[in-house]
Amino acid sequence: MPFAMRQIITRRLFLLVASFIFHLLSSAQGKPIDVGKLNILFQNLQFEDAIAYLRSLEPVDSTNIEMVGYLAYSYSMAEDLGSADKYYQKLLEIDSNSISANQYLLKKYNYLNPELAKTFAQRLVILQPAKSAYLRNLGAILLRLNETDSAYKIYYRAYLLKPSDTKNILGITGILIEQRKFSKADSILEIGLSNDSMNIALVKMRMLSAYNAQDYISVIYFGRRLIGNENASSTALLQLAYSYYNLRRFTQCIETCEYMNNANLGGENVYYCEAKAYNKLRKYERSTELLKICLGLAISKKAEIYFYTLGENYEETKNYKESIKQYDTAFYLFRNPLMIYNCARLYDDKLKNKTMARKYYQKYFLIAKPESGEEKKVYEYVKSRLSDSN
Repeated sequence: MPFAMRQIITRRLFLLVASFIFHLLSSAQGKPIDVGKLNILFQNLQFEDAIAYLRSLEPVDSTNIEMVGYLAYSYSMAEDLGSADKYYQKLLEIDSNSISANQYLLKKYNYLNPELAKTFAQRLVILQPAKSAYLRNLGAILLRLNETDSAYKIYYRAYLLKPSDTKNILGITGILIEQRKFSKADSILEIGLSNDSMNIALVKMRMLSAYNAQDYISVIYFGRRLIGNENASSTALLQLAYSYYNLRRFTQCIETCEYMNNANLGGENVYYCEAKAYNKLRKYERSTELLKICLGLAISKKAEIYFYTLGENYEETKNYKESIKQYDTAFYLFRNPLMIYNCARLYDDKLKNKTMARKYYQKYFLIAKPESGEEKKVYEYVKSRLSDSN
């Protein structure tokens, strides 16, 4: 047989074998994923249908990273967390640098197991070092693990990346204030406020720094911006009232306390501050009246249920903001963590304010000590909400 003919036959045999191997591999891997179809299902929030479609294609013990990734996402959006956990873990085993897998597992373990969550946060920082949100996540975990020095370095890196980001500013200055490095915190806060003088989060942090440094003039300067603002907190306004008091500006102290009472931001501490100011003005009768209110609030064991019932009434009439105020006041006076949970629940379910809901869920999680069966159910629910929403 001529050499040229043998080459042609050999080439044809090679092509036949290659075609057969490709057919076998294609059969083992299943049909290709129709990404267009998946996108339509995702857009229409048809996650159960997406799962059914993907499972119809999925070979046994698939290691197809695209398939596993789509299934992990679909299960998480369908709120089948057990299956989502399985597929995100599988995705991580296939590719330890998977952004989506590391993000999901960070959220899952953020509060349940901070030490484990730290490994996912660190990996995300390595994978995307220019993303300040990942640095903040890591910094927050380090703070929960009492690794303050390391947390400061991480938050500082986030701040250097995006110095105009309010969350970065709050992260770094919060640590500095805790360390009583007020001047350094103030310099960072002043830069942020120079760009946005009415940023309430920065104003409150600046007031906190000044109050802890006993710089009452600065507390007043910044605190005036909170008057009339619905995002003003009782803590910051009480700092303002006491700053007036400490500077012997008793009339303005009283005016601030009255403003808080009228805005449903009052409570035992506000009445006490106001009573002290009236005492200094020698208006003892009014001071005594306020002190009696304080005593009534302090010793009345029924008052908590009164506030709670008021909250229920407002909740039933769909006045959720007023309801939250009642629950918040009940907690402020009697420190029952379930009142904080009620605030979180309303922000989450009724007002759809996930940021505020998360804030209250975190506060509840840090202070709750569940004993009864019902309290333990609430505690476990809050843990799951924090894991889902982080």
